[in-house]
Amino acid sequence: AALGRWPGGGQVVVYTTSRAQAARLAQQLDAAGHPAACYHAGLAPTVRRDALLPFVAGTVPILCATSAFGMGVDLPGIRLVVHYSAPASLEAYYQEAGRAGRDGAAADCLLLWHPGDLAALARRSGGAAAGAAARRLGLQAYVDGGRCRQLQVAAYFGVEALQPAACGGCDRCLRPPAALRPAAVDAPPPPLGALAQEAVLRMVAALRRPVGARLLTAALRGSRAQVLRRFGLLTAPDHGALRQLPEVQVRAGLASMLVAGQLAPRGRKHPTLWLPNRPVRAAGSAAGRVAGRRAPPPPPSLQAALRRFVRQAAKELGWPPYKVLPKRTVAQIVAEQPRSAVALAQIHGIGPQRQARFGAQLLALVAAYAGGKPAPFFAPP
Repeated sequence: AALGRWPGGGQVVVYTTSRAQAARLAQQLDAAGHPAACYHAGLAPTVRRDALLPFVAGTVPILCATSAFGMGVDLPGIRLVVHYSAPASLEAYYQEAGRAGRDGAAADCLLLWHPGDLAALARRSGGAAAGAAARRLGLQAYVDGGRCRQLQVAAYFGVEALQPAACGGCDRCLRPPAALRPAAVDAPPPPLGALAQEAVLRMVAALRRPVGARLLTAALRGSRAQVLRRFGLLTAPDHGALRQLPEVQVRAGLASMLVAGQLAPRGRKHPTLWLPNRPVRAAGSAAGRVAGRRAPPPPPSLQAALRRFVRQAAKELGWPPYKVLPKRTVAQIVAEQPRSAVALAQIHGIGPQRQARFGAQLLALVAAYAGGKPAPFFAPP
Protein backbone atom coordinates (compact mmCIF):
# COMPACT_ATOMS: atom_id res chain seq x y z
CA ALA A 1 0.00 0.00 0.00
CA ALA A 2 2.83 2.39 0.80
CA LEU A 3 4.47 1.69 -2.56
CA GLY A 4 1.12 2.29 -4.27
CA ARG A 5 0.99 5.82 -2.83
CA TRP A 6 4.69 6.48 -3.47
CA PRO A 7 5.06 8.78 -6.48
CA GLY A 8 8.41 7.40 -7.56
CA GLY A 9 11.37 9.46 -8.69
CA GLY A 10 13.76 8.10 -6.09
CA GLN A 11 14.86 5.05 -4.18
CA VAL A 12 13.05 3.10 -1.47
CA VAL A 13 14.67 1.23 1.44
CA VAL A 14 12.62 -1.45 3.21
CA TYR A 15 14.21 -2.48 6.50
CA THR A 16 13.60 -5.94 7.93
CA THR A 17 14.90 -7.63 11.07
CA SER A 18 16.06 -10.90 9.50
CA ARG A 19 17.97 -11.92 6.41
CA ALA A 20 15.33 -14.45 5.39
CA GLN A 21 12.63 -11.79 5.62
CA ALA A 22 14.65 -9.39 3.45
CA ALA A 23 15.16 -12.04 0.76
CA ARG A 24 11.52 -13.17 0.82
CA LEU A 25 10.17 -9.62 0.66
CA ALA A 26 12.45 -8.69 -2.26
CA GLN A 27 11.15 -11.70 -4.20
CA GLN A 28 7.52 -10.85 -3.45
CA LEU A 29 7.94 -7.20 -4.50
CA ASP A 30 9.74 -8.19 -7.67
CA ALA A 31 6.97 -10.65 -8.54
CA ALA A 32 4.35 -7.92 -7.93
CA GLY A 33 6.00 -5.61 -10.47
CA HIS A 34 8.16 -3.56 -8.09
CA PRO A 35 11.84 -4.22 -9.00
CA ALA A 36 13.68 -4.95 -5.77
CA ALA A 37 17.04 -6.23 -4.58
CA CYS A 38 18.13 -7.84 -1.31
CA TYR A 39 21.03 -6.71 0.89
CA HIS A 40 22.29 -8.21 4.16
CA ALA A 41 25.54 -9.20 5.87
CA GLY A 42 25.12 -12.90 5.04
CA LEU A 43 25.62 -12.33 1.31
CA ALA A 44 29.01 -12.63 -0.33
CA PRO A 45 30.72 -9.26 -0.94
CA THR A 46 30.28 -9.55 -4.70
CA VAL A 47 26.56 -10.32 -4.31
CA ARG A 48 26.08 -7.33 -2.02
CA ARG A 49 27.91 -5.13 -4.51
CA ASP A 50 25.78 -6.41 -7.40
CA ALA A 51 22.64 -5.57 -5.39
CA LEU A 52 23.84 -2.14 -4.29
CA LEU A 53 25.12 -0.75 -7.59
CA PRO A 54 21.78 -0.94 -9.50
CA PHE A 55 20.05 0.55 -6.46
CA VAL A 56 22.45 3.49 -6.35
CA ALA A 57 22.06 3.96 -10.11
CA GLY A 58 18.26 3.87 -9.79
CA THR A 59 17.68 0.98 -12.19
CA VAL A 60 16.42 -1.12 -9.24
CA PRO A 61 14.55 1.40 -7.09
CA ILE A 62 13.81 -0.77 -4.01
CA LEU A 63 16.30 -2.33 -1.63
CA CYS A 64 15.11 -4.78 1.06
CA ALA A 65 17.80 -4.80 3.71
CA THR A 66 18.71 -5.54 7.29
CA SER A 67 20.55 -3.05 9.49
CA ALA A 68 23.72 -4.03 7.60
CA PHE A 69 22.66 -1.38 5.10
CA GLY A 70 23.32 1.88 6.81
CA MET A 71 26.85 2.41 8.08
CA GLY A 72 28.51 4.97 5.80
CA VAL A 73 25.49 5.19 3.49
CA ASP A 74 24.73 8.74 2.39
CA LEU A 75 22.58 8.56 -0.74
CA PRO A 76 20.76 11.77 -1.70
CA GLY A 77 17.84 10.20 -3.60
CA ILE A 78 16.12 7.99 -1.01
CA ARG A 79 12.52 9.19 -0.87
CA LEU A 80 10.89 6.47 1.22
CA VAL A 81 12.09 4.33 4.17
CA VAL A 82 9.77 1.55 5.33
CA HIS A 83 10.32 -0.47 8.49
CA TYR A 84 8.55 -3.69 7.58
CA SER A 85 9.08 -4.98 11.12
CA ALA A 86 9.89 -3.18 14.34
CA PRO A 87 13.54 -2.21 14.92
CA ALA A 88 15.27 -3.00 18.20
CA SER A 89 14.96 0.50 19.64
CA LEU A 90 13.93 4.06 18.95
CA GLU A 91 17.63 4.86 18.45
CA ALA A 92 17.84 2.28 15.65
CA TYR A 93 14.59 3.49 14.07
CA TYR A 94 15.65 7.13 14.07
CA GLN A 95 19.05 6.33 12.59
CA GLU A 96 17.59 4.18 9.80
CA ALA A 97 14.73 6.55 9.06
CA GLY A 98 17.35 9.26 8.67
CA ARG A 99 18.50 7.64 5.42
CA ALA A 100 15.53 9.34 3.71
CA GLY A 101 15.70 12.88 2.36
CA ARG A 102 19.42 13.39 2.70
CA ASP A 103 19.25 15.90 -0.15
CA GLY A 104 16.87 18.11 1.83
CA ALA A 105 13.85 17.36 -0.36
CA ALA A 106 10.63 15.89 1.02
CA ALA A 107 10.71 12.20 1.96
CA ASP A 108 8.48 9.75 3.82
CA CYS A 109 9.08 7.22 6.59
CA LEU A 110 6.69 4.43 7.54
CA LEU A 111 6.92 2.14 10.58
CA LEU A 112 4.68 -0.94 10.47
CA TRP A 113 3.79 -2.15 13.97
CA HIS A 114 2.04 -5.20 15.39
CA PRO A 115 1.15 -5.78 19.07
CA GLY A 116 3.28 -8.94 19.03
CA ASP A 117 6.42 -7.07 18.00
CA LEU A 118 7.55 -6.54 21.61
CA ALA A 119 7.59 -10.28 22.25
CA ALA A 120 9.46 -10.89 18.99
CA LEU A 121 12.03 -8.25 19.91
CA ALA A 122 12.49 -9.83 23.35
CA ARG A 123 13.15 -13.24 21.76
CA ARG A 124 15.70 -11.80 19.35
CA SER A 125 17.57 -9.84 22.04
CA GLY A 126 17.45 -12.56 24.69
CA GLY A 127 15.03 -10.40 26.68
CA ALA A 128 16.91 -10.51 29.98
CA ALA A 129 19.06 -7.38 29.75
CA ALA A 130 17.46 -4.43 31.48
CA GLY A 131 18.82 -2.02 28.89
CA ALA A 132 17.30 -3.99 26.01
CA ALA A 133 13.93 -4.16 27.77
CA ALA A 134 13.96 -0.42 28.46
CA ARG A 135 14.73 0.28 24.80
CA ARG A 136 11.81 -1.90 23.73
CA LEU A 137 9.48 -0.04 26.06
CA GLY A 138 10.81 3.27 24.75
CA LEU A 139 9.89 2.20 21.22
CA GLN A 140 6.43 1.11 22.40
CA ALA A 141 5.91 4.51 24.06
CA TYR A 142 6.86 6.22 20.78
CA VAL A 143 4.37 4.11 18.81
CA ASP A 144 1.54 4.66 21.29
CA GLY A 145 2.30 8.34 21.92
CA GLY A 146 -0.37 10.82 20.89
CA ARG A 147 1.72 13.89 20.18
CA CYS A 148 3.98 14.99 17.31
CA ARG A 149 6.50 12.27 16.40
CA GLN A 150 9.37 14.75 16.21
CA LEU A 151 8.55 16.13 19.65
CA GLN A 152 8.50 12.59 21.04
CA VAL A 153 11.93 11.86 19.56
CA ALA A 154 13.31 15.15 20.89
CA ALA A 155 11.97 14.34 24.36
CA TYR A 156 13.42 10.81 24.25
CA PHE A 157 16.90 12.08 23.41
CA GLY A 158 16.64 15.04 25.80
CA VAL A 159 16.93 17.75 23.13
CA GLU A 160 13.48 19.35 23.40
CA ALA A 161 15.05 22.80 23.01
CA LEU A 162 16.10 21.90 19.46
CA GLN A 163 12.51 20.95 18.52
CA PRO A 164 10.38 23.66 20.17
CA ALA A 165 7.25 23.17 18.05
CA ALA A 166 5.33 20.37 16.35
CA CYS A 167 6.65 19.44 12.91
CA GLY A 168 3.25 19.66 11.18
CA GLY A 169 4.02 16.82 8.79
CA CYS A 170 3.85 13.54 10.75
CA ASP A 171 0.77 11.36 11.17
CA ARG A 172 0.07 12.68 14.67
CA CYS A 173 0.14 16.29 13.47
CA LEU A 174 -1.94 15.64 10.35
CA ARG A 175 -4.36 13.10 11.87
CA PRO A 176 -4.31 13.40 15.68
CA PRO A 177 -6.03 10.60 17.60
CA ALA A 178 -9.74 11.29 18.06
CA ALA A 179 -9.41 10.78 21.83
CA LEU A 180 -7.11 13.78 22.12
CA ARG A 181 -8.41 17.33 22.03
CA PRO A 182 -6.59 19.48 19.44
CA ALA A 183 -5.13 21.68 22.18
CA ALA A 184 -3.69 18.66 23.97
CA VAL A 185 -2.03 16.88 21.05
CA ASP A 186 1.40 18.30 21.84
CA ALA A 187 0.99 18.25 25.61
CA PRO A 188 2.28 15.10 27.36
CA PRO A 189 0.58 13.97 30.58
CA PRO A 190 1.90 15.88 33.61
CA PRO A 191 4.68 14.01 35.43
CA LEU A 192 4.10 12.21 38.70
CA GLY A 193 4.95 14.33 41.72
CA ALA A 194 7.38 13.26 44.44
CA LEU A 195 4.62 11.87 46.69
CA ALA A 196 3.12 9.87 43.82
CA GLN A 197 6.54 8.42 42.95
CA GLU A 198 7.02 7.44 46.59
CA ALA A 199 3.69 5.59 46.49
CA VAL A 200 4.80 3.71 43.37
CA LEU A 201 8.10 2.66 44.93
CA ARG A 202 6.43 1.58 48.18
CA MET A 203 3.89 -0.46 46.23
CA VAL A 204 6.59 -2.29 44.24
CA ALA A 205 8.76 -2.78 47.33
CA ALA A 206 5.84 -4.49 49.11
CA LEU A 207 5.33 -7.07 46.34
CA ARG A 208 6.80 -10.57 46.21
CA ARG A 209 7.30 -10.65 42.46
CA PRO A 210 7.38 -8.21 39.51
CA VAL A 211 4.10 -7.10 37.93
CA GLY A 212 3.15 -5.49 34.63
CA ALA A 213 2.54 -1.77 34.25
CA ARG A 214 -1.15 -2.35 33.49
CA LEU A 215 -1.82 -4.21 36.75
CA LEU A 216 0.33 -1.84 38.79
CA THR A 217 -1.54 1.15 37.35
CA ALA A 218 -4.90 -0.48 38.11
CA ALA A 219 -3.90 -1.15 41.73
CA LEU A 220 -2.53 2.35 42.28
CA ARG A 221 -5.81 3.78 40.96
CA GLY A 222 -7.88 1.63 43.34
CA SER A 223 -9.20 -1.16 41.10
CA ARG A 224 -10.75 -4.12 42.94
CA ALA A 225 -10.32 -6.58 40.05
CA GLN A 226 -9.78 -10.11 41.33
CA VAL A 227 -6.71 -10.61 39.12
CA LEU A 228 -4.90 -8.16 41.40
CA ARG A 229 -5.34 -10.52 44.36
CA ARG A 230 -2.95 -13.08 42.83
CA PHE A 231 -0.13 -10.57 42.93
CA GLY A 232 -0.89 -9.19 46.38
CA LEU A 233 -1.91 -5.86 44.90
CA LEU A 234 -5.28 -5.67 46.66
CA THR A 235 -3.66 -5.75 50.09
CA ALA A 236 -0.63 -3.61 49.29
CA PRO A 237 -0.42 -0.56 51.60
CA ASP A 238 -0.59 1.92 48.72
CA HIS A 239 -3.54 0.36 46.91
CA GLY A 240 -5.61 3.26 45.55
CA ALA A 241 -3.03 5.89 46.49
CA LEU A 242 -3.23 7.47 43.00
CA ARG A 243 -6.96 7.07 42.40
CA GLN A 244 -7.29 10.79 41.73
CA LEU A 245 -4.91 10.64 38.73
CA PRO A 246 -5.98 9.58 35.20
CA GLU A 247 -4.70 6.26 33.91
CA VAL A 248 -2.66 7.83 31.12
CA GLN A 249 -0.75 9.97 33.63
CA VAL A 250 0.08 6.99 35.87
CA ARG A 251 1.21 4.87 32.90
CA ALA A 252 3.37 7.70 31.59
CA GLY A 253 4.80 8.21 35.09
CA LEU A 254 5.79 4.54 35.34
CA ALA A 255 7.53 4.78 31.96
CA SER A 256 9.44 7.88 33.12
CA MET A 257 10.51 6.15 36.34
CA LEU A 258 11.70 3.20 34.27
CA VAL A 259 13.82 5.44 32.03
CA ALA A 260 15.19 7.27 35.10
CA GLY A 261 16.24 3.98 36.70
CA GLN A 262 13.89 4.22 39.67
CA LEU A 263 12.16 1.10 38.34
CA ALA A 264 13.72 -1.78 36.46
CA PRO A 265 12.22 -4.03 33.76
CA ARG A 266 12.02 -7.78 34.28
CA GLY A 267 10.72 -10.65 32.19
CA ARG A 268 11.07 -11.72 28.59
CA LYS A 269 7.77 -12.27 26.82
CA HIS A 270 5.77 -9.96 29.09
CA PRO A 271 7.85 -7.05 30.49
CA THR A 272 7.22 -6.38 34.18
CA LEU A 273 8.43 -3.79 36.68
CA TRP A 274 10.63 -4.24 39.75
CA LEU A 275 13.13 -2.35 41.90
CA PRO A 276 16.63 -1.94 40.43
CA ASN A 277 18.96 -4.85 41.29
CA ARG A 278 16.48 -6.35 43.77
CA PRO A 279 16.61 -10.14 43.33
CA VAL A 280 13.44 -11.98 42.36
CA ARG A 281 12.85 -15.07 44.51
CA ALA A 282 11.97 -18.29 42.76
CA ALA A 283 8.29 -19.23 43.12
CA GLY A 284 7.57 -22.20 45.35
CA SER A 285 11.00 -22.26 46.97
CA ALA A 286 11.11 -23.82 50.42
CA ALA A 287 14.04 -21.65 51.43
CA GLY A 288 13.16 -18.68 53.52
CA ARG A 289 9.99 -20.25 55.01
CA VAL A 290 9.63 -20.55 58.77
CA ALA A 291 6.71 -22.53 60.24
CA GLY A 292 4.87 -22.31 56.94
CA ARG A 293 5.36 -18.55 56.63
CA ARG A 294 7.88 -16.54 54.65
CA ALA A 295 10.78 -15.30 56.70
CA PRO A 296 11.56 -11.61 56.19
CA PRO A 297 14.26 -11.09 53.57
CA PRO A 298 17.72 -10.17 54.82
CA PRO A 299 18.55 -6.46 54.82
CA PRO A 300 19.66 -5.47 51.30
CA SER A 301 23.25 -4.43 50.77
CA LEU A 302 23.81 -1.20 48.89
CA GLN A 303 27.39 -2.19 48.17
CA ALA A 304 26.31 -5.50 46.60
CA ALA A 305 23.63 -3.70 44.59
CA LEU A 306 26.16 -1.17 43.27
CA ARG A 307 28.53 -3.97 42.31
CA ARG A 308 25.77 -5.74 40.40
CA PHE A 309 24.90 -2.46 38.68
CA VAL A 310 28.54 -1.96 37.65
CA ARG A 311 28.83 -5.51 36.27
CA GLN A 312 25.58 -5.22 34.33
CA ALA A 313 26.37 -1.76 32.91
CA ALA A 314 29.88 -2.87 31.93
CA LYS A 315 28.47 -5.91 30.13
CA GLU A 316 25.86 -3.89 28.23
CA LEU A 317 28.31 -1.12 27.26
CA GLY A 318 31.24 -3.44 26.55
CA TRP A 319 33.42 -1.55 29.04
CA PRO A 320 35.73 -2.76 31.78
CA PRO A 321 33.96 -2.33 35.15
CA TYR A 322 36.32 0.40 36.39
CA LYS A 323 35.19 2.66 33.53
CA VAL A 324 31.61 2.47 34.79
CA LEU A 325 32.50 3.21 38.43
CA PRO A 326 35.89 2.86 40.14
CA LYS A 327 35.94 0.88 43.40
CA ARG A 328 36.76 4.05 45.34
CA THR A 329 33.63 5.70 43.92
CA VAL A 330 31.46 2.73 44.90
CA ALA A 331 32.88 2.79 48.43
CA GLN A 332 32.23 6.51 48.82
CA ILE A 333 28.63 6.19 47.57
CA VAL A 334 28.05 3.46 50.17
CA ALA A 335 29.59 5.59 52.91
CA GLU A 336 27.90 8.91 52.09
CA GLN A 337 24.63 7.70 50.48
CA PRO A 338 23.97 10.81 48.35
CA ARG A 339 20.29 11.64 47.88
CA SER A 340 20.45 14.33 45.18
CA ALA A 341 22.34 15.12 41.99
CA VAL A 342 24.21 17.88 43.82
CA ALA A 343 25.37 15.48 46.55
CA LEU A 344 26.25 12.82 43.99
CA ALA A 345 28.47 15.30 42.13
CA GLN A 346 30.64 15.59 45.27
CA ILE A 347 31.57 11.90 45.09
CA HIS A 348 35.06 11.11 43.82
CA GLY A 349 34.92 10.02 40.18
CA ILE A 350 31.43 11.37 39.44
CA GLY A 351 32.02 13.97 36.75
CA PRO A 352 29.48 15.46 34.33
CA GLN A 353 29.61 12.46 31.96
CA ARG A 354 29.06 9.81 34.64
CA GLN A 355 26.43 12.05 36.25
CA ALA A 356 24.50 12.32 32.99
CA ARG A 357 24.80 8.63 32.11
CA PHE A 358 24.38 6.92 35.48
CA GLY A 359 23.19 9.56 37.96
CA ALA A 360 19.48 8.69 38.00
CA GLN A 361 20.16 4.96 38.44
CA LEU A 362 22.67 5.55 41.24
CA LEU A 363 20.28 7.78 43.20
CA ALA A 364 17.51 5.23 42.74
CA LEU A 365 19.78 2.48 44.08
CA VAL A 366 20.73 4.52 47.13
CA ALA A 367 17.05 5.21 47.80
CA ALA A 368 15.94 1.61 47.29
CA TYR A 369 18.66 -0.07 49.34
CA ALA A 370 19.46 2.54 51.97
CA GLY A 371 15.92 3.69 52.74
CA GLY A 372 14.10 6.83 51.71
CA LYS A 373 13.39 8.11 48.22
CA PRO A 374 15.59 10.01 45.73
CA ALA A 375 15.09 13.66 44.99
CA PRO A 376 14.06 14.45 41.39
CA PHE A 377 17.12 13.99 39.16
CA PHE A 378 18.20 16.57 36.64
CA ALA A 379 21.20 15.68 34.49
CA PRO A 380 23.71 18.51 34.11
CA PRO A 381 23.90 20.22 30.70
